[in-house]
Amino acid sequence: MTTRDVIDRWRGKNIHVIGPAGTEGATVIEFLLAGGLTTITAHEFRRREDFEAEFTRTHQWLAPDARAGAAQRLLGAPITFRWGERYLEGIERAEVIVVPQAWFRHPANAPLRALRDRGIPFSSMTQLFFELSPSPIIGVTGTNGKFTVAYLIHQMLRSSGLRAHFSGNDRSHIPMLYYVADLTAQDWLVLELSNRQLIDLPYSPHLAVITNLAPHHLDDHGTFEKYVEVKRGIIRHQRADDMAVLNADNPHTAAMASACPHPYLFSRHQEQQAGAYVRDEAMVIRTSRLEQTIPLRALSAPSAHGVENALAACLAASLAGASSAAMVEVLAEFRGLPYRFRIVAESAGIQYIEDFCGDPVHRGFAGDQSRRRSRRDRKHGPAVCPDCRGGAGGGDRGRFYADAGGVVALACESCRADRRHGPSAPASVDGADRRGRRNAGPRRHRSPSVGARGGGGPAVPGVREF
Repeated sequence: MTTRDVIDRWRGKNIHVIGPAGTEGATVIEFLLAGGLTTITAHEFRRREDFEAEFTRTHQWLAPDARAGAAQRLLGAPITFRWGERYLEGIERAEVIVVPQAWFRHPANAPLRALRDRGIPFSSMTQLFFELSPSPIIGVTGTNGKFTVAYLIHQMLRSSGLRAHFSGNDRSHIPMLYYVADLTAQDWLVLELSNRQLIDLPYSPHLAVITNLAPHHLDDHGTFEKYVEVKRGIIRHQRADDMAVLNADNPHTAAMASACPHPYLFSRHQEQQAGAYVRDEAMVIRTSRLEQTIPLRALSAPSAHGVENALAACLAASLAGASSAAMVEVLAEFRGLPYRFRIVAESAGIQYIEDFCGDPVHRGFAGDQSRRRSRRDRKHGPAVCPDCRGGAGGGDRGRFYADAGGVVALACESCRADRRHGPSAPASVDGADRRGRRNAGPRRHRSPSVGARGGGGPAVPGVREF
């Protein structure tokens, strides 16, 4: 499906877009306006006077000096706005409704549920990604590790000389609709996909990756079983030539293999005939095309979750044509991503790890490690917060833990809170070796002009979804 196909399908229809202050709503409105559609009603439950502040907060992917102008251009568009108390006024006349991914969580959106049940067509920014991309899509989901794995896949493809684009599910990434004109059938589009994006999504990626599944987002779905079914959506609509990368060590993902046209499993514990596994201090990637071997020493900080992430990323990247040399290069330079179990400094044999976005399963791993005191820890003394230099005892509320390779420390809670909207590297660690060559800084888009070039690269990930 082309951009023209989508525009022609909606031309003349009464289109209602929910949440113009958010990235998803604003992006879709810009896309439709660029196609010449103006029969649009935008519904924002905030008051008009709060719009600019919310738009600025949700558009972190825009350069700071471009956000105010972008907000004013949207406000000046020839469309209808419904603010505050008039939210959803006239929604019953909608012929198409475009919703953000978390719309179902808000009680005020009960009328939307009724319209959906009546059969009014719903769409979303994510659905448009799938409809408009001429490039095959690699979609990555899972309870833990999905952003990291998606990032690694993208880097491995680019390092292999392949054209690849990337969009994560947070406010620091340029939505694909702004650079859809740059995509070709020879490129790859790598998407991080959350549980909310998968709800009611009628498409599956050409290459689906599920890192693992564990109880999470139960406030969205009610039960773990329903959460698993939502995640299963990433493979539900696959066609005969599509592929899936699944975790053989996770029973919930392994059970999905029988429903996939071409499943490839990865495991830290068992050899796989078609997939990836660990053998003799190396990762073996085995597909119908070739067998590749990646030494574990290529990982900067080997750990159980790190090896699983690497296995998933290498397997998916291999299926997309990445070279072994590119995989080794990317893994060797990778030091983690901001807020996600990242090495922020090393000093005196101690690695300092930041994990603001750690999920419950990840935190369970960390808690288990906290009970293991290594000899290196005893030699160098107790861990300290790399930001404020506070110790792990007494009134400090930080979480500090160790493994056999040296003390691993998270910043104290007060310093981690200070980092939520700022840089995540420690202010000073004496003698520290700061790493992060590939993860150095965000890419900022200057202006939300549909079709602008150069929008496909990763930015430093934020904490919140679109």
